[in-house]
Amino acid sequence: MYDSVEINDDDKYIEVLKNTIDEMSDLLDFISENASRQIQTEWIGNRLFLIQGQALDATRHTLSSIFGCSKRACFSDAFTLVRKLRDDLVQYLFIVSTLEGIEGLSDEESKSYFSNIADVEKITEGMNLLFEILTSGSKKKPHETAIDSWLENSLSDDDHSQDRRQYFYASKYISSLKSETSILNCFELYLDPLWSTIDRRLNDYVHSNGSKYTMSNLPNYVYNYRKDIINQLISTIRDIMVIFVSVIILIKPSYIQSSDYVDYLDAEETPPEGCQYWVGPIIKNFIDTDIVRVSSSLKQFLKDNNRYGMQID
Repeated sequence: MYDSVEINDDDKYIEVLKNTIDEMSDLLDFISENASRQIQTEWIGNRLFLIQGQALDATRHTLSSIFGCSKRACFSDAFTLVRKLRDDLVQYLFIVSTLEGIEGLSDEESKSYFSNIADVEKITEGMNLLFEILTSGSKKKPHETAIDSWLENSLSDDDHSQDRRQYFYASKYISSLKSETSILNCFELYLDPLWSTIDRRLNDYVHSNGSKYTMSNLPNYVYNYRKDIINQLISTIRDIMVIFVSVIILIKPSYIQSSDYVDYLDAEETPPEGCQYWVGPIIKNFIDTDIVRVSSSLKQFLKDNNRYGMQID
């Protein structure tokens, strides 16, 4: 019979984990705040859905649950939640990236309707056509309509089983993200080995691929081995965040923007030239510690390939 235990707050290993959890939570909070200021929208029929930072706020609570399990030395449960953390973060990347690419007017149509800004009638006609395209979903691809079912909470219905199989799984999210050249190159050059290591480790815990993974949920048994397992937990969480932040920089570089530009505007002052390209200090610190830990050249890759020219120095 294994009784429950609780690791003391002043335990040096649990303290390092707590600091890591807090740091990653603050990082997600920063990105969520930027996402909330830059709302993405999706029309499904005549209903408008707003996509902000809700999913990232939810993952912060997952981090808290991971710590709660770890405090009680239920480490298999903690790793199961780490897998949820990973899956939810890459799902968020998949959804944000997909919504970013939904087609409206073609280049030819845009030129036809909006080339003459003095022609109000033509511009109005173009806006009406754009609204019709967006609300009807006439140009949506299958994975885009699958995201609509996620937004409408109908993805779990039987008639969406094919959407779940084809699009809503961690490896499927990554495959979809890799359709963008910069992300494909980033994975091939830097992130693929990291992803494979994380995937193998999380599968071992979730599926109990060995007796030690089952025993890792027996507090009295695993307590004396907590140093190694907590270090593994920390490295896994940090590696997941390396993948997440790297891809965010490539698909939504404005999400790493410092608050300076908005702060100047709020104070009714003129922002310094180019400050919209400044990177938030918490992101800079993560890049210079964790992303550089994976590869110093990954930092340069992200600097060279983010499409807004964010100042990753």
